[in-house]
Amino acid sequence: MGKKNKLKWTLLLLVLAFQACNQKESTTPTTKEVLTSEVPSSFLDFYQKFHSNPEFQMQQIIFPLDGHVVDEETQQRMAIKWEKDSWTLHHTFDDHGGTFQREFVNFDDIIIEKISDRSGKFNMERRFSPLNGSWHLIYYSQFKMDE
Repeated sequence: MGKKNKLKWTLLLLVLAFQACNQKESTTPTTKEVLTSEVPSSFLDFYQKFHSNPEFQMQQIIFPLDGHVVDEETQQRMAIKWEKDSWTLHHTFDDHGGTFQREFVNFDDIIIEKISDRSGKFNMERRFSPLNGSWHLIYYSQFKMDE
């Protein structure tokens, strides 16, 4: 094989490899694209306000709020009713440099948000539902497993 043919094949392979890399990047959705493709825009507006306005957050939670926790002694999942007077405000998601990941699922107009750490030792789930024309938090569970 001559130098010209080798050069042609090398260039062709480089072009094909470059195109393949570009196609893979362009078909991988960003976090924002995934979020907006799976949830209605009304939820996005609600979600932002829910985390930035404490009074609004408290109004949009159906207390007593159903949920689950893990018993620290037995490591068993237990049902709980979260009460308004002991509620800890929730803040905007922070992945802490990739330590945590978040997923949204739209299940028949109930938005399920799942947050977990890479080790699987901490998991959180929240469920939001539209009620009377407005979104509400209807379920909250947090699981922290012993190390």
